[in-house]
Amino acid sequence: MLDAPGYDRLVDPLSDILSMVAVEAAVTSRLDASGRWGLRFSGTSHAKFGVVHRGGCWIATETSAPVRLGAGDCYLLVAGGPYTMAGAPDLAAHEFDSASARFTADAVDGHLRLGGGEAEAVITGGRFVLDPDHAALLLDLVPPVLPIPSSEVPAPALQAAMDLLIAETAAGTPLPGADLVRNHLAHIVLVQAFRSYVEVAERPGGWLSALKDPQLAPALRAVHAEPGHPWTVPELAQRVHLARSTFATRFRDAVGVPPLEYLLRLRMRHAVRLLRGHDVSVTEVGRRLGYASHSSFSHAFTRVMGVPPGQFRHTAGDA
Repeated sequence: MLDAPGYDRLVDPLSDILSMVAVEAAVTSRLDASGRWGLRFSGTSHAKFGVVHRGGCWIATETSAPVRLGAGDCYLLVAGGPYTMAGAPDLAAHEFDSASARFTADAVDGHLRLGGGEAEAVITGGRFVLDPDHAALLLDLVPPVLPIPSSEVPAPALQAAMDLLIAETAAGTPLPGADLVRNHLAHIVLVQAFRSYVEVAERPGGWLSALKDPQLAPALRAVHAEPGHPWTVPELAQRVHLARSTFATRFRDAVGVPPLEYLLRLRMRHAVRLLRGHDVSVTEVGRRLGYASHSSFSHAFTRVMGVPPGQFRHTAGDA
């Protein structure tokens, strides 16, 4: 955290990142399906979540193999790209219906029924609208599909949070304070989903895998505690008792980017938050994040965000 008393205190990287991401929960929908069915969902900038209440289904993205979900299982889709949901893993492309078209034409109050007779699969889901300035912190650093099996210990807490969120976003007249409750529950669901996945997955993959690594996790905690500190790879390696090359390779393999690139991205996300506040100068923002001059901070910010910090602040003020 910025303005922290020192990086020796414990900082939870997941909480740090999620605290920077503004999250809103959108209205949920329900699917009752039987027979041979499949839905194709177009890509969005949102994260999706859901619970399988009965039966099962298969979920796949363009970059991930189909994942089987059974009754009681939860899932989180963070890639934002197109994905499919089906009752079987072997459906041909022409067997998938457009989810958008089917919900528009046939859903009643967000409730879509596919097939006839009693539903063999019942799934409730929804989406999170993420702050576009910080969404990449989640979308770029975690696997596209996060399945949380019901058999694992953390799953009941996640399902309870999802059930509360689904109840708050269901069709009907909203209760007083509904917006506040939905947004707080959205953060809770995200935290529980990531926490559950880290706990249950043997090899979570991506940034989450580093949170389980006993030597990489302290390095992540250190840079999140003091992003403005002039960290070097040797210093971080020394903190976790690894050789420099070993640490750098393990960090890059787990997180997907080298340690100092990760630090740069983290700094720029903090910079975005500070620049949107309008109560600190651009030079002061750079100073807090460890940059000795306005120009060095501006160059780093432009490299990551695509525009200079002054222009970003001006554009943000007009939004």
